[in-house]
Amino acid sequence: MNVPEAGWVLIKADGSMARRSDGEYEALFRIGIDSTTGDPDIDRWVNVYNDSGDGTDKSVALSVIKPVTAGNHTFYFLGSRSAGSGTVMVFDPTLNVVFLPAQKMPNCSASGNMTWTTSSPTFSEMRQCTMNVPEDGWVLITADGSMARYDGEYEASFSIGIDSTTGDPDIDRWVNVYNDSGDGTDKSVALSIMKPVTAGNHTFNFLGSRYAGSGTVMVYDPTLSVVFVPSKKMASCSASGNMTWTTNSPTFSEMRQCTMNVPEDGWVLITADGSMARSDGEYEALFNIGIDSTSGDSNIDRWVNVYNDSGDGTDESVALSVMKPVTAGNHTFNFLGSRSAGSGTVTVYDPTLSVVALVWTEKFPWPMFLPAITNNAQP
Repeated sequence: MNVPEAGWVLIKADGSMARRSDGEYEALFRIGIDSTTGDPDIDRWVNVYNDSGDGTDKSVALSVIKPVTAGNHTFYFLGSRSAGSGTVMVFDPTLNVVFLPAQKMPNCSASGNMTWTTSSPTFSEMRQCTMNVPEDGWVLITADGSMARYDGEYEASFSIGIDSTTGDPDIDRWVNVYNDSGDGTDKSVALSIMKPVTAGNHTFNFLGSRYAGSGTVMVYDPTLSVVFVPSKKMASCSASGNMTWTTNSPTFSEMRQCTMNVPEDGWVLITADGSMARSDGEYEALFNIGIDSTSGDSNIDRWVNVYNDSGDGTDESVALSVMKPVTAGNHTFNFLGSRSAGSGTVTVYDPTLSVVALVWTEKFPWPMFLPAITNNAQP
């Protein structure tokens, strides 16, 4: 991207992890700006194990707001094998970068190299940032982190709080971490949502707690990113709320849907995620995004396995983000889900869908985005 002036970029990246035919592994992912060594402020580790199929499918998710200077910059979504003998495999990884002019799109964020722990059943702040919102509008909130085992198994609960630390029941996320031969079942937790806000100062919290188990909850490098979306100048739509969505069908159906009138040809940033759990048995689910369609886009497949355990199964996050070109006019955006394998009922708590049109009614004199890079295959 050729950045026209000093400012900020919102970076979102994710992908679908699976096992290749040659064994288990632990992978490490990072974001790089003008570097392929990666930023240690946003490490994400993911373990993939053998099972009766293609391994423990999971989502990896990274998001962060970073400062940039004017000029050309190259952005990287980076991966490596951290441990194990298997080949790391990522289906349909996506990289999305949006330039945020400070005067046009106020934002706040919290990130950095950190290990956060808790044993409390009450929410506390992992990350917090404050923004002076210039007028009534919306905020796009994205948060994620890398889970691991510290001193035992646990189930953690995560949420977002605006001017509150009690958490929002519209965006609960649960994650189980178990023992293994190393540092536990590393995985990503991911949350994103759009919320209305009034003008004035607001404090945004990424919250975590221990929901069950005796182990200490541990999160590496959690990140919180909040971008103000002025409703008078920028089109957007979203769908969220406290809901349990289920399916046994191998055909995609809508978990969430929203409609937007795009003012002119341009691009949209789409972000969607949810909290997976077991209802009546094990399963592998497949998720996707559809624009004016419920058939899904083969460039952004996300598979997730959920297994039995002593509780409500191996809770996981599913995460998808992508930028897509759209024409002017009305469009319907769908967050889609189906059962890919297994006999259990696919269960998703509080799925969220957020769409922002990167087109302003007042023209910017500079480009706002780097189009998404997508691959319909592993790299």
